[in-house]
Amino acid sequence: MSLIICSECGKEISDKASVCVHCGYPIKKEKDLHTKKKFVYMCMSDACLSNPFKEFDEYKDGIQVCPDCGKQLEYYETEIIDNNTNLVVERSVEESQKDLQNTQFSNKPKCPTCHSADIKKVSVTSKVTNTALFGIFGTKRYKTFHCNNCGYEW
Repeated sequence: MSLIICSECGKEISDKASVCVHCGYPIKKEKDLHTKKKFVYMCMSDACLSNPFKEFDEYKDGIQVCPDCGKQLEYYETEIIDNNTNLVVERSVEESQKDLQNTQFSNKPKCPTCHSADIKKVSVTSKVTNTALFGIFGTKRYKTFHCNNCGYEW
């Protein structure tokens, strides 16, 4: 932690402070003064395959329309861009999208053997065929999922 000078009252304050503890003046971080936020969205349309990423100045809760093809875009990430060099300083994902992504991935079953999410349901046809061929010795009728990665069925 280092000390900086408040531009309003001239007293020393912590560089971590968001407001001056002496006068209450809001302290703009050096990073905030020289950067801008861009919200990156991705177009899944075949018409936009050559340039699928689109940048916007507003977030709009993750809902944007592609300016090229008119289809709805999917939120990808937020970039903090340096105004002087025009380079990306930081990349992040908006909080509402993090919650959505965690929900999507946490509810999907995974293979108990290899923990892969690349699985498929065992079809009824496959269960019937296995029972017809092997009778009471066929065990597929009790299985629900098949792992495409390691082949384990449970």
